[in-house]
Amino acid sequence: MFRLFILAIALAIASGQARAQFQTRFQTDPPPDLQRWADMLRKSNMPKSTAFLLNRIAAIPRPVMVSFKSCGHVNAQYDPGNDELTFCYELFSDLGERITQKAREGRATPEQTAAALGGAIWFILYHEVGHALFHQLNVPLLGREEDSADQLAVWLAIHRPPPGLDDGVIGALSFFATGSPLSWDRLGDEHALDQQRLQNVACWAYGADPVRFGWLPALVNLPEHRQGRCATEWKKIDDAVPRLLGRALKQPAGRT
Repeated sequence: MFRLFILAIALAIASGQARAQFQTRFQTDPPPDLQRWADMLRKSNMPKSTAFLLNRIAAIPRPVMVSFKSCGHVNAQYDPGNDELTFCYELFSDLGERITQKAREGRATPEQTAAALGGAIWFILYHEVGHALFHQLNVPLLGREEDSADQLAVWLAIHRPPPGLDDGVIGALSFFATGSPLSWDRLGDEHALDQQRLQNVACWAYGADPVRFGWLPALVNLPEHRQGRCATEWKKIDDAVPRLLGRALKQPAGRT
């Protein structure tokens, strides 16, 4: 009887672990000025595809809810108290306006603009997923967590890009290139300055693939002395991510 009791407990724990996964929900009736973003999510089936992709990337101890909703302000955040990642419709709207304006200035095509917006959305999601993984897996970090989340987001954008979207890096650049002006509040923020994040992302991507991303250093005016260290910086990131995430990091589809 005691053995059966222990077996039942083990099965219950295993069942609970099997159910621990990224889940998604989205608000279908936000304020009227944000309704088109809810409609876009519904038509693109992004909530379902988000959960599917994130669950192919990592195994997590507890379920994480990814919520797309109106927040009343521009933001995306991970709440460790509730294991909830929130992506606000206001951020969709803000990103759309900023990237569209930048595209007009650079005379980008509608297709390029859409790719940049999609890439920015995924980069931000990957960044917030980084916070969730750091919290749930109790990952040791030395330095600012926001910098580590950016590093993981770049790693995921390069190694685990969403199917049909290979522009997470470009989306991040579009996001940071339209960032906030310098202020004392920005200097004291837990995030690096947008201009620094812009150059960091470009450096790490260039270090990962200097052929594919060979044009990025000139685009962001990356100093030559930094360019020479990008490959080393990337190697440290590329080595650290599998070691820090361990068995929680799943192998890409098709690999064992």
